Amino acid sequence: MENQVENCSSVSPKALIVLVGVVFAALIAFVVTESFLGTLAGAVIGLIAAAVFNGVFYKQTPHDR
Repeated sequence: MENQVENCSSVSPKALIVLVGVVFAALIAFVVTESFLGTLAGAVIGLIAAAVFNGVFYKQTPHDR
């Protein structure tokens, strides 16, 4: 019997980390500043923080399978 790998289109973990980081940072900024510009600034800061997390802490090493 052969091991078959199915083509599944799942969301990549890095994209999910970025999405969660942006949404939660925007929500926190809205609660703190109660303004639309504060929400945008929080989303940008969350995007930068998620990108740094993905680039520095969440490095995935290639595997042989």
